Amino acid sequence: YPAAGAPGDGAAYAWGDASGGCHGALGMRSPSKGLVATRVSFPTKVTVGFPVGARVSKVSCGAFHAAAVTAAGELFCWGEGAFHALGHDGDKSTCPNPRRVRGLWDAGRRVSHASCGVYHTAAAAIDRTTTEGSGRGELWTWGDADGGKLGHGAEAAKDAVVAPRRVRGLDENADVATVSCGQWHTLAACADGVVWVCGSVGKVAPTEPALSPERVPNLPGGAESIASGEWHAVAIARGGERVYSWGRGRR
Repeated sequence: YPAAGAPGDGAAYAWGDASGGCHGALGMRSPSKGLVATRVSFPTKVTVGFPVGARVSKVSCGAFHAAAVTAAGELFCWGEGAFHALGHDGDKSTCPNPRRVRGLWDAGRRVSHASCGVYHTAAAAIDRTTTEGSGRGELWTWGDADGGKLGHGAEAAKDAVVAPRRVRGLDENADVATVSCGQWHTLAACADGVVWVCGSVGKVAPTEPALSPERVPNLPGGAESIASGEWHAVAIARGGERVYSWGRGRR
């Protein structure tokens, strides 16, 4: 699987298994044979795809694709495009180099955080017309909708969502700060510590997926940080004194 990092110099670096091109998730292309089929043992700068002068501030890797957020609030995705996980306006072809997700920018949104699942992606985004620090973060998702993990309700719980779509159903004053995707779920942590879930991990009803956002129960005081594996999730309680985990323990 691929890995990526943004060390603070404004560039994005990728490394890991690129066998078969790793579906393009390392963001590198061979000049003669298409995607590179090799193992990248040391971080290699991703030199193509980003606009001149773009500074990468955050990155996320899924099993088959990757995402990068720039300091200007633009989101770039690359890798395997199955189920429209890249959010490239209906184009689900493999993308070997970073490509801007136009749907969010064209909707007037500035992305602050993003996370890649296996075949879906989520982003926390703010209205660009608001002054910095005054806008509320929104949850946007796209890609494979199976199991309700995109949070767009029962009607959209099976078909893929081809471009970024805002998730409705959070509290009116919810301010989404960070997102985290597993294989079957999406988490959104708000500035006030409330964590929301879409899909099958941490839902209120243990036998049914959350097709629309639900609050994760049993997090007294809220969470200051969240993270997801494929089948489980963890949260650091506000203040850092406790760590909570939930999901499929047998995995």
